[in-house]
Amino acid sequence: MTGMTDTVGTASWGYTGDDLEAAASGQAVSPSWGPMQDIDGVISFYHVSCASSSFCVAVDVDSNALIYNGSRWSQPKDIDGKNLLDSVSCPTATWCMAIDAEGNYLTYNGTTNKWSSPASFDAAGAPEFVSCPSSSFCMAVDGSGNDLTWNGTIWSAATNFDGANMVTSVSCRASNFCIAVDDAGNAFTYNGSWTQPKDIDGTRELTAVSCNSSGFCVAVDNHGNAVIRSGGNWALPQGIDGTTPLWGVSVVSSSFAVAVDEDGNALMYNGSSWSTTDIDGFEELQSASCTSTTFCAVVDVAGHAGFYSQSGTQQLIWDTAASEPLVLSDGTNYYVYGATGEPVEQVNVTASPPSNNPVFLTYTPSDSSWLATNTSGDELHFWRYDAFGTVALGTPDSPFGYAGQFADTSSRVPSGFGNMRARWYQAQTGQFTSVDPDFGQSDQAYGYAGDDPVNGIDPTGLLFVGPGGGGGSTNNLPVKTVAERELYIWTYFRSKGLTMIQTAGILGNLLSEDNKLSPTFSQFGGPGYGLAQWTRGDNGVYDSWNDLVNCAGSVTKAKTFRFQVAYIWDELSDSSLRYYVPNVSKISAFLSVQDSSIEDATSDFEAAIEGAGAVKIWVRKCYADSVYESQGQSFQASCWNVRQP
Repeated sequence: MTGMTDTVGTASWGYTGDDLEAAASGQAVSPSWGPMQDIDGVISFYHVSCASSSFCVAVDVDSNALIYNGSRWSQPKDIDGKNLLDSVSCPTATWCMAIDAEGNYLTYNGTTNKWSSPASFDAAGAPEFVSCPSSSFCMAVDGSGNDLTWNGTIWSAATNFDGANMVTSVSCRASNFCIAVDDAGNAFTYNGSWTQPKDIDGTRELTAVSCNSSGFCVAVDNHGNAVIRSGGNWALPQGIDGTTPLWGVSVVSSSFAVAVDEDGNALMYNGSSWSTTDIDGFEELQSASCTSTTFCAVVDVAGHAGFYSQSGTQQLIWDTAASEPLVLSDGTNYYVYGATGEPVEQVNVTASPPSNNPVFLTYTPSDSSWLATNTSGDELHFWRYDAFGTVALGTPDSPFGYAGQFADTSSRVPSGFGNMRARWYQAQTGQFTSVDPDFGQSDQAYGYAGDDPVNGIDPTGLLFVGPGGGGGSTNNLPVKTVAERELYIWTYFRSKGLTMIQTAGILGNLLSEDNKLSPTFSQFGGPGYGLAQWTRGDNGVYDSWNDLVNCAGSVTKAKTFRFQVAYIWDELSDSSLRYYVPNVSKISAFLSVQDSSIEDATSDFEAAIEGAGAVKIWVRKCYADSVYESQGQSFQASCWNVRQP
């Protein structure tokens, strides 16, 4: 079984019995965005840096570095002992500098293809970003308003140039020219020393800056604005993306730049205007690095990478390292999986294929049924299974059956076993044949769908999905779309022992704050921030966002979806981690709600954790009701239009 990751828009497909091959043909085409590829499982990336179209380095929150060589990415390599890697800068293919959230730095030697051991250089400052125009000069900035410089051998001591503000990004084109930006809308220019702060963006948080020379730079903020510096002067902020936070920008010239946002969009600047392309669905893009007008690399928070490039003739590659296979072969047919985890196409690869080839497969999970159609859309076969995996209607015309997965009937595996990809399932016993990889969380070694297949399924062998479900591990759940984020939150809190009513109450509140469930959402520009709208210390109010950042260890980690979900649980369950909540007594009320009412759970969670003040509780309850009715798999998007009862 192999996993498919690379595709080409002009590909013509040819099938052989040895492997599934795709040969691309055609002339060179204009540069365009290719598909996002899963290169790091579900681990969040934070930064990517490219020295050329044949050399890039991406770093993630789990201390891994991955190297792109012009054709493929390397496997993730732990270079920092599980510390969160914040930033990397590669001026050449033979040298890179990386920094982590614990104040360590590491260098890459392209000649030996090795990273140095982590060494401390800013333990107290929480480094955020590094920029290196050469191997003999780097500038790093941190969350305490400090800069540090690298001279090719050692780092200088930290020097404060921005008070208590968090310096979020820096871009250096030479040892005597850098631009830095902070979370208070200020920009600084370095020419051997830093200038005084210049307010270029009001009080909005500037998130990234990039310069191609001392004459042209672009900064972006968390409210959809870009600010251009040309000839030494900053223009007024320009709204280019509504109010969607922009997290990365890369400038090649005064007529080519790319910015990326939290909704999966790439925004391209042509010298006069910006255009927007959705390249990653709802997934949050973190960083972009462009080396020319025909090559850019981007990474997101779900372990994906993508490229803007000029494609010509290209042979496609099937990646065998994917966590779950997307193409399966039984020697006669190849089965191509779709986005929902079931195959959508069956291709006979024998020397004498049948007249109906390929066959398209449609699976309906509500009754575990399959419909096979030909290329004209005509029905060929229909079959259906009962709750435990026995054929209830029709005659299967494909090895795919119960729960939408492969049923191996060969002599190698006894008849009746289903391949759920992570594990094998046996319909006769209603159990898996091997231990749950996440047994420590699920507490069910062999059980299928919580021992309730009438009401749920476990199509991958890793997670029970269905009414009342979500009690398994979230380790393998994606968080790319709103629906996936909703299911993740549902699964996470159900796995902690909360009831369906309590979990619906949590989601009702979070969806009412932002129905995209974004960890970087700032309603009306602040002061609330993130999933639960933690308050940043504006106007003398308590800075609960700063508590979350302190717990995370870095601003970068604090902005991640998974960390914020876990932090909400910490606030509810562990008093030692409960730095500040609006109403501690309401936590006990919420946790004791059990199955009393959705309205109580919704209002108690709002009072305990959110403290929204004048709140339209009926809107929150509307979302909670919708979540409860769908068991965490959809919600009513129009709840803000609901009138007060």
